[in-house]
Amino acid sequence: MSLRSRALMMSSARAGIGVASIFAPSVSARITGYPAEHDNATARMIGRLFGVPELLLAWLVVDAVRRPEVLWARLARQASRPLRAELP
Repeated sequence: MSLRSRALMMSSARAGIGVASIFAPSVSARITGYPAEHDNATARMIGRLFGVPELLLAWLVVDAVRRPEVLWARLARQASRPLRAELP
């Protein structure tokens, strides 16, 4: 199995977790071991918020597999952030 296919499989799993967290937060909370007695509207909202980064990371992996040069540009930009930060 190639690295590309492994990356795509992992991003598919991440996307599935993200979609489940957004559209069925109670079910995904049970699967991950969150206690049922703590299930309320606030916990479901926070659960939905955890799904958003999962979807974004899955999209970034798929995009990096398609266009690896973009990944390196993003990494270089992130690495240079501390150098570009303005001091007070």
